[in-house]
Amino acid sequence: MKKFYILIIVVFIVNIANAQWQNTNFPYNGGAVYSIVTNGSNIYAGTDGGGFYLSNDNGVSWVAKNNGLTNLIIRSIAFSSNIIVVGTDDGVFVSSNYGTNWSQIVTGASVSSIAILGGNYIFIGASDGLFRCNLDGSGFFKVCNECKSSNVIYNVNNTLYTGIADIFGANYGIYKSIDGGLSWVSSNTGLSADTWVYDFATIGSTLYAATSNGIYTSSNNGGNWNKIASSDNALFSFIKSLVSNLIVIFDDGIYNFIGLYDGVGYWNIMQGFANSPIVTSFNLNNTYAYVGLLNGNIWKRPLTEIATVGIEDSPLQNGVSTNPNPVKDKLLLRINKNFDIQNATFSIYNIQGQLVCSQNLNQYEIDINVSFLSKGFYFLKVNTKKGVGINKFTKE
Repeated sequence: MKKFYILIIVVFIVNIANAQWQNTNFPYNGGAVYSIVTNGSNIYAGTDGGGFYLSNDNGVSWVAKNNGLTNLIIRSIAFSSNIIVVGTDDGVFVSSNYGTNWSQIVTGASVSSIAILGGNYIFIGASDGLFRCNLDGSGFFKVCNECKSSNVIYNVNNTLYTGIADIFGANYGIYKSIDGGLSWVSSNTGLSADTWVYDFATIGSTLYAATSNGIYTSSNNGGNWNKIASSDNALFSFIKSLVSNLIVIFDDGIYNFIGLYDGVGYWNIMQGFANSPIVTSFNLNNTYAYVGLLNGNIWKRPLTEIATVGIEDSPLQNGVSTNPNPVKDKLLLRINKNFDIQNATFSIYNIQGQLVCSQNLNQYEIDINVSFLSKGFYFLKVNTKKGVGINKFTKE
Protein backbone atom coordinates (compact mmCIF):
# COMPACT_ATOMS: atom_id res chain seq x y z
CA MET A 1 0.00 0.00 0.00
CA LYS A 2 1.38 3.39 -0.93
CA LYS A 3 1.98 5.69 2.03
CA PHE A 4 1.52 9.46 2.02
CA TYR A 5 3.44 11.86 4.22
CA ILE A 6 2.82 15.26 5.70
CA LEU A 7 6.24 16.77 6.18
CA ILE A 8 7.80 13.97 8.30
CA ILE A 9 4.63 12.51 9.82
CA VAL A 10 3.27 9.20 8.54
CA VAL A 11 -0.27 9.26 7.21
CA PHE A 12 -2.94 7.36 9.11
CA ILE A 13 -4.91 4.91 6.99
CA VAL A 14 -8.30 3.78 8.24
CA ASN A 15 -11.08 1.77 6.69
CA ILE A 16 -14.68 2.22 7.72
CA ALA A 17 -17.01 -0.74 7.34
CA ASN A 18 -20.09 -0.05 5.21
CA ALA A 19 -18.98 3.53 4.55
CA GLN A 20 -17.94 4.49 1.06
CA TRP A 21 -18.38 6.64 -2.02
CA GLN A 22 -21.39 5.86 -4.21
CA ASN A 23 -21.75 6.27 -7.97
CA THR A 24 -24.62 8.67 -8.80
CA ASN A 25 -24.96 7.13 -12.29
CA PHE A 26 -24.33 10.46 -13.94
CA PRO A 27 -25.73 10.12 -17.48
CA TYR A 28 -22.84 11.71 -19.40
CA ASN A 29 -19.65 9.68 -19.89
CA GLY A 30 -18.21 11.44 -22.90
CA GLY A 31 -15.67 13.54 -21.02
CA ALA A 32 -14.58 15.09 -17.75
CA VAL A 33 -16.84 16.75 -15.22
CA TYR A 34 -15.03 20.07 -14.91
CA SER A 35 -17.23 21.81 -12.36
CA ILE A 36 -19.61 20.87 -9.54
CA VAL A 37 -21.51 23.57 -7.65
CA THR A 38 -24.10 22.94 -4.94
CA ASN A 39 -27.16 24.99 -4.04
CA GLY A 40 -28.94 23.08 -1.29
CA SER A 41 -30.11 19.81 -2.81
CA ASN A 42 -29.65 21.27 -6.30
CA ILE A 43 -26.39 20.10 -7.85
CA TYR A 44 -25.01 21.81 -10.96
CA ALA A 45 -22.43 20.02 -13.11
CA GLY A 46 -20.43 21.31 -16.06
CA THR A 47 -18.88 18.83 -18.47
CA ASP A 48 -16.39 18.55 -21.30
CA GLY A 49 -18.72 18.40 -24.29
CA GLY A 50 -21.98 17.43 -22.60
CA GLY A 51 -22.90 20.87 -21.34
CA PHE A 52 -24.79 21.64 -18.14
CA TYR A 53 -26.54 19.09 -15.93
CA LEU A 54 -28.92 19.67 -13.02
CA SER A 55 -29.93 17.40 -10.17
CA ASN A 56 -32.54 18.65 -7.72
CA ASP A 57 -32.40 15.59 -5.47
CA ASN A 58 -28.78 15.41 -4.26
CA GLY A 59 -27.57 13.54 -7.33
CA VAL A 60 -30.19 10.78 -7.45
CA SER A 61 -31.30 11.89 -10.93
CA TRP A 62 -29.81 14.22 -13.53
CA VAL A 63 -31.19 16.25 -16.44
CA ALA A 64 -29.23 18.00 -19.21
CA LYS A 65 -30.12 21.71 -19.53
CA ASN A 66 -28.51 23.01 -22.71
CA ASN A 67 -31.13 25.08 -24.51
CA GLY A 68 -29.28 28.15 -25.80
CA LEU A 69 -25.79 26.88 -24.98
CA THR A 70 -23.73 27.06 -28.16
CA ASN A 71 -20.61 25.76 -26.43
CA LEU A 72 -20.91 22.60 -24.36
CA ILE A 73 -17.46 22.68 -22.73
CA ILE A 74 -18.28 24.13 -19.31
CA ARG A 75 -15.28 24.72 -17.09
CA SER A 76 -16.82 26.79 -14.28
CA ILE A 77 -20.20 27.54 -12.71
CA ALA A 78 -21.47 30.18 -10.28
CA PHE A 79 -24.90 31.14 -9.03
CA SER A 80 -26.78 33.78 -7.07
CA SER A 81 -30.38 33.00 -6.17
CA ASN A 82 -32.03 31.80 -9.40
CA ILE A 83 -29.25 33.23 -11.61
CA ILE A 84 -26.70 30.71 -12.89
CA VAL A 85 -23.66 31.67 -14.96
CA VAL A 86 -21.31 29.26 -16.71
CA GLY A 87 -17.87 29.80 -18.17
CA THR A 88 -17.20 27.91 -21.38
CA ASP A 89 -14.52 27.64 -24.05
CA ASP A 90 -16.43 30.38 -25.90
CA GLY A 91 -17.43 32.92 -23.29
CA VAL A 92 -20.08 33.23 -20.60
CA PHE A 93 -23.74 32.21 -20.61
CA VAL A 94 -26.42 33.14 -18.07
CA SER A 95 -29.72 31.55 -17.09
CA SER A 96 -32.43 33.07 -14.88
CA ASN A 97 -34.55 29.88 -14.70
CA TYR A 98 -32.17 27.25 -13.33
CA GLY A 99 -30.71 26.32 -16.69
CA THR A 100 -33.94 25.89 -18.68
CA ASN A 101 -32.77 28.60 -21.09
CA TRP A 102 -29.38 30.19 -21.63
CA SER A 103 -28.23 33.49 -23.16
CA GLN A 104 -24.66 34.34 -24.10
CA ILE A 105 -23.43 37.58 -22.49
CA VAL A 106 -19.66 37.36 -23.19
CA THR A 107 -18.16 35.93 -26.37
CA GLY A 108 -14.74 34.74 -27.43
CA ALA A 109 -13.05 34.17 -24.09
CA SER A 110 -11.99 30.73 -22.90
CA VAL A 111 -13.10 30.93 -19.26
CA SER A 112 -11.17 29.11 -16.53
CA SER A 113 -13.02 30.45 -13.46
CA ILE A 114 -16.15 32.43 -12.68
CA ALA A 115 -17.82 33.99 -9.62
CA ILE A 116 -20.71 36.29 -8.73
CA LEU A 117 -20.25 39.01 -6.10
CA GLY A 118 -23.22 40.48 -4.26
CA GLY A 119 -25.66 39.28 -6.88
CA ASN A 120 -24.53 42.14 -9.12
CA TYR A 121 -21.17 41.49 -10.73
CA ILE A 122 -19.62 38.55 -12.56
CA PHE A 123 -15.88 37.93 -12.33
CA ILE A 124 -14.35 36.00 -15.21
CA GLY A 125 -10.94 34.36 -15.18
CA ALA A 126 -9.36 33.92 -18.60
CA SER A 127 -5.94 33.29 -20.11
CA ASP A 128 -5.30 37.01 -20.58
CA GLY A 129 -6.46 38.28 -17.20
CA LEU A 130 -9.36 38.73 -14.81
CA PHE A 131 -12.47 40.61 -15.95
CA ARG A 132 -15.65 42.01 -14.41
CA CYS A 133 -19.07 42.71 -15.90
CA ASN A 134 -22.70 43.15 -14.92
CA LEU A 135 -25.13 40.21 -14.94
CA ASP A 136 -26.26 41.14 -18.44
CA GLY A 137 -22.68 41.34 -19.75
CA SER A 138 -22.55 45.13 -19.85
CA GLY A 139 -19.71 47.05 -18.26
CA PHE A 140 -17.18 44.40 -19.28
CA PHE A 141 -13.60 45.41 -18.44
CA LYS A 142 -10.30 43.95 -17.25
CA VAL A 143 -9.63 44.36 -13.52
CA CYS A 144 -6.34 42.45 -13.21
CA ASN A 145 -3.86 42.01 -16.03
CA GLU A 146 -1.51 39.89 -13.89
CA CYS A 147 -4.28 37.46 -12.90
CA LYS A 148 -3.89 35.30 -15.98
CA SER A 149 -5.32 31.76 -16.00
CA SER A 150 -7.18 32.24 -12.73
CA ASN A 151 -8.12 28.78 -11.53
CA VAL A 152 -10.45 29.82 -8.69
CA ILE A 153 -12.14 32.99 -7.41
CA TYR A 154 -12.97 32.85 -3.70
CA ASN A 155 -14.99 35.28 -1.57
CA VAL A 156 -14.44 35.64 2.18
CA ASN A 157 -16.51 38.45 3.71
CA ASN A 158 -16.24 40.48 0.49
CA THR A 159 -12.48 40.06 0.27
CA LEU A 160 -11.81 38.30 -3.02
CA TYR A 161 -8.93 35.90 -3.64
CA THR A 162 -7.91 34.37 -6.94
CA GLY A 163 -5.48 31.51 -7.40
CA ILE A 164 -3.31 31.51 -10.51
CA ALA A 165 -2.31 28.28 -12.23
CA ASP A 166 -0.80 29.31 -15.55
CA ILE A 167 1.12 26.14 -16.39
CA PHE A 168 2.11 27.53 -19.82
CA GLY A 169 3.28 30.94 -18.62
CA ALA A 170 5.10 32.78 -15.84
CA ASN A 171 2.02 33.65 -13.79
CA TYR A 172 1.46 32.01 -10.43
CA GLY A 173 0.43 32.68 -6.86
CA ILE A 174 -2.44 34.54 -5.18
CA TYR A 175 -3.99 37.94 -5.77
CA LYS A 176 -6.62 39.59 -3.59
CA SER A 177 -9.04 42.50 -3.75
CA ILE A 178 -10.69 44.43 -0.91
CA ASP A 179 -12.67 46.90 -3.06
CA GLY A 180 -15.19 44.72 -4.82
CA GLY A 181 -12.73 43.43 -7.38
CA LEU A 182 -11.82 46.80 -8.89
CA SER A 183 -8.15 46.50 -7.96
CA TRP A 184 -5.97 43.50 -7.12
CA VAL A 185 -2.66 43.11 -5.30
CA SER A 186 -0.23 40.22 -5.02
CA SER A 187 -0.64 38.14 -1.86
CA ASN A 188 2.32 35.78 -2.12
CA THR A 189 4.44 36.42 0.97
CA GLY A 190 5.53 33.02 2.27
CA LEU A 191 4.56 31.06 -0.84
CA SER A 192 7.28 29.09 -2.58
CA ALA A 193 8.36 30.46 -5.93
CA ASP A 194 6.33 29.39 -8.96
CA THR A 195 3.47 28.05 -6.83
CA TRP A 196 0.26 27.36 -8.73
CA VAL A 197 -2.86 27.82 -6.63
CA TYR A 198 -5.95 25.70 -7.23
CA ASP A 199 -8.44 26.10 -4.37
CA PHE A 200 -9.22 27.87 -1.09
CA ALA A 201 -11.04 27.01 2.14
CA THR A 202 -11.65 28.63 5.52
CA ILE A 203 -11.99 27.35 9.06
CA GLY A 204 -13.01 30.18 11.34
CA SER A 205 -10.79 33.14 10.47
CA THR A 206 -8.02 30.97 9.01
CA LEU A 207 -7.62 30.81 5.24
CA TYR A 208 -6.19 27.73 3.48
CA ALA A 209 -4.83 27.36 -0.03
CA ALA A 210 -4.34 24.16 -2.03
CA THR A 211 -1.31 24.52 -4.28
CA SER A 212 1.21 22.70 -6.41
CA ASN A 213 3.57 22.74 -3.41
CA GLY A 214 1.23 21.68 -0.60
CA ILE A 215 -1.29 23.31 1.72
CA TYR A 216 -0.66 26.84 2.92
CA THR A 217 -2.44 28.74 5.67
CA SER A 218 -2.88 32.41 6.51
CA SER A 219 -4.27 33.91 9.70
CA ASN A 220 -4.07 37.53 8.51
CA ASN A 221 -6.22 37.61 5.37
CA GLY A 222 -3.46 36.54 3.02
CA GLY A 223 -0.85 38.92 4.40
CA ASN A 224 1.48 35.98 5.06
CA TRP A 225 1.35 32.30 4.18
CA ASN A 226 2.85 29.28 5.94
CA LYS A 227 3.11 25.77 4.56
CA ILE A 228 1.47 23.26 6.90
CA ALA A 229 1.27 20.14 4.74
CA SER A 230 2.79 18.50 1.71
CA SER A 231 3.32 15.09 0.15
CA ASP A 232 6.18 13.96 -2.04
CA ASN A 233 5.90 15.84 -5.36
CA ALA A 234 2.12 16.06 -4.91
CA LEU A 235 -0.15 18.68 -6.45
CA PHE A 236 -3.01 19.65 -4.15
CA SER A 237 -5.94 20.42 -6.43
CA PHE A 238 -8.97 20.70 -4.11
CA ILE A 239 -9.59 21.63 -0.50
CA LYS A 240 -12.83 22.03 1.48
CA SER A 241 -13.46 22.51 5.21
CA LEU A 242 -15.56 20.10 7.24
CA VAL A 243 -16.04 20.72 10.97
CA SER A 244 -12.48 21.55 12.13
CA ASN A 245 -10.71 19.45 9.48
CA LEU A 246 -10.01 19.70 5.76
CA ILE A 247 -10.96 17.39 2.92
CA VAL A 248 -8.05 17.44 0.48
CA ILE A 249 -7.47 15.89 -2.92
CA PHE A 250 -3.97 15.61 -4.30
CA ASP A 251 -2.10 13.91 -7.10
CA ASP A 252 1.47 12.68 -6.78
CA GLY A 253 1.81 11.89 -10.48
CA ILE A 254 0.77 8.26 -10.01
CA TYR A 255 -2.26 8.30 -7.73
CA ASN A 256 -5.10 10.64 -6.82
CA PHE A 257 -5.69 10.60 -3.08
CA ILE A 258 -8.80 11.83 -1.23
CA GLY A 259 -8.11 12.37 2.45
CA LEU A 260 -9.30 14.10 5.59
CA TYR A 261 -6.50 16.24 6.99
CA ASP A 262 -6.71 16.74 10.78
CA GLY A 263 -3.59 18.86 11.26
CA VAL A 264 -1.38 15.81 11.76
CA GLY A 265 -1.99 13.41 8.87
CA TYR A 266 -4.34 12.37 6.11
CA TRP A 267 -7.06 9.85 6.89
CA ASN A 268 -7.97 7.77 3.85
CA ILE A 269 -11.57 8.42 2.73
CA MET A 270 -11.39 6.73 -0.68
CA GLN A 271 -13.44 3.65 0.24
CA GLY A 272 -15.78 2.62 -2.57
CA PHE A 273 -13.50 3.28 -5.53
CA ALA A 274 -12.14 0.16 -7.21
CA ASN A 275 -9.23 2.18 -8.60
CA SER A 276 -7.67 5.52 -7.81
CA PRO A 277 -10.06 8.09 -9.36
CA ILE A 278 -8.84 11.00 -11.47
CA VAL A 279 -10.75 13.86 -9.85
CA THR A 280 -11.54 16.92 -11.97
CA SER A 281 -14.06 18.68 -9.70
CA PHE A 282 -15.12 18.63 -6.07
CA ASN A 283 -17.69 20.27 -3.81
CA LEU A 284 -19.93 19.84 -0.77
CA ASN A 285 -23.50 20.62 0.16
CA ASN A 286 -25.20 20.18 3.53
CA THR A 287 -25.40 16.41 3.16
CA TYR A 288 -22.83 15.01 0.73
CA ALA A 289 -19.38 15.45 -0.72
CA TYR A 290 -19.32 15.18 -4.53
CA VAL A 291 -16.41 14.40 -6.85
CA GLY A 292 -16.48 14.71 -10.63
CA LEU A 293 -14.14 12.42 -12.53
CA LEU A 294 -12.19 12.51 -15.75
CA ASN A 295 -14.27 9.63 -17.14
CA GLY A 296 -17.51 11.59 -16.75
CA ASN A 297 -18.84 10.05 -13.54
CA ILE A 298 -19.95 11.84 -10.38
CA TRP A 299 -19.66 10.08 -7.03
CA LYS A 300 -20.95 11.17 -3.62
CA ARG A 301 -20.43 10.31 0.04
CA PRO A 302 -22.35 11.41 3.17
CA LEU A 303 -20.61 14.11 5.18
CA THR A 304 -21.58 12.37 8.41
CA GLU A 305 -19.32 9.47 7.39
CA ILE A 306 -16.41 11.71 6.49
CA ALA A 307 -16.72 13.94 9.57
CA THR A 308 -16.22 11.00 11.92
CA VAL A 309 -13.25 9.47 10.12
CA GLY A 310 -10.43 8.94 12.58
CA ILE A 311 -12.66 9.08 15.65
CA GLU A 312 -14.90 6.06 14.99
CA ASP A 313 -12.68 4.07 17.34
CA SER A 314 -12.82 6.77 20.02
CA PRO A 315 -14.84 5.48 22.96
CA LEU A 316 -16.39 8.94 23.27
CA GLN A 317 -18.04 8.74 19.85
CA ASN A 318 -20.73 6.45 21.28
CA GLY A 319 -20.81 8.34 24.56
CA VAL A 320 -22.17 11.61 23.17
CA SER A 321 -25.82 12.21 22.33
CA THR A 322 -27.86 15.25 21.34
CA ASN A 323 -31.60 15.81 21.04
CA PRO A 324 -34.02 16.85 19.74
CA ASN A 325 -33.05 16.73 16.10
CA PRO A 326 -34.19 18.89 14.34
CA VAL A 327 -33.99 21.56 17.04
CA LYS A 328 -35.45 25.06 17.34
CA ASP A 329 -34.17 26.62 20.56
CA LYS A 330 -32.53 24.27 23.07
CA LEU A 331 -30.25 21.35 22.22
CA LEU A 332 -29.70 18.84 25.03
CA LEU A 333 -26.14 17.48 25.10
CA ARG A 334 -25.52 14.34 27.17
CA ILE A 335 -22.08 12.87 27.97
CA ASN A 336 -21.69 9.35 29.32
CA LYS A 337 -20.79 9.67 33.03
CA ASN A 338 -17.99 7.14 32.64
CA PHE A 339 -15.92 9.85 30.96
CA ASP A 340 -13.86 12.47 32.74
CA ILE A 341 -15.07 15.90 31.59
CA GLN A 342 -12.40 17.89 33.39
CA ASN A 343 -11.13 20.51 30.90
CA ALA A 344 -13.63 19.20 28.32
CA THR A 345 -15.13 21.52 25.73
CA PHE A 346 -17.81 21.47 23.08
CA SER A 347 -17.78 23.40 19.81
CA ILE A 348 -20.40 23.94 17.11
CA TYR A 349 -19.38 24.28 13.46
CA ASN A 350 -21.50 25.11 10.45
CA ILE A 351 -21.29 23.04 7.30
CA GLN A 352 -18.58 25.35 5.88
CA GLY A 353 -16.33 24.46 8.82
CA GLN A 354 -16.70 27.84 10.52
CA LEU A 355 -16.67 27.80 14.32
CA VAL A 356 -20.00 29.16 15.55
CA CYS A 357 -19.52 28.83 19.30
CA SER A 358 -17.37 27.04 21.86
CA GLN A 359 -17.77 26.49 25.60
CA ASN A 360 -16.23 24.58 28.49
CA LEU A 361 -18.13 21.52 29.75
CA ASN A 362 -18.61 21.24 33.50
CA GLN A 363 -21.58 18.88 33.66
CA TYR A 364 -22.73 15.73 31.93
CA GLU A 365 -26.03 17.19 30.72
CA ILE A 366 -26.30 20.70 29.36
CA ASP A 367 -28.95 22.65 27.47
CA ILE A 368 -27.30 24.57 24.66
CA ASN A 369 -29.07 27.66 23.34
CA VAL A 370 -29.09 27.36 19.53
CA SER A 371 -31.92 29.82 18.87
CA PHE A 372 -29.44 32.30 17.38
CA LEU A 373 -28.29 29.87 14.69
CA SER A 374 -29.52 30.22 11.13
CA LYS A 375 -31.47 27.32 9.68
CA GLY A 376 -29.26 24.54 8.37
CA PHE A 377 -26.94 21.68 9.28
CA TYR A 378 -24.35 21.85 12.07
CA PHE A 379 -21.78 19.61 13.74
CA LEU A 380 -21.29 19.54 17.52
CA LYS A 381 -17.81 18.39 18.53
CA VAL A 382 -16.94 17.31 22.10
CA ASN A 383 -13.30 17.15 23.19
CA THR A 384 -12.26 15.29 26.36
CA LYS A 385 -9.15 13.57 27.66
CA LYS A 386 -10.52 10.28 26.36
CA GLY A 387 -11.14 11.43 22.80
CA VAL A 388 -13.50 13.23 20.49
CA GLY A 389 -17.18 12.79 19.71
CA ILE A 390 -19.13 14.41 16.87
CA ASN A 391 -22.90 14.69 16.36
CA LYS A 392 -24.74 16.29 13.46
CA PHE A 393 -27.94 18.25 14.02
CA THR A 394 -30.35 20.39 12.02
CA LYS A 395 -31.48 23.85 13.12
CA GLU A 396 -35.08 24.59 12.12
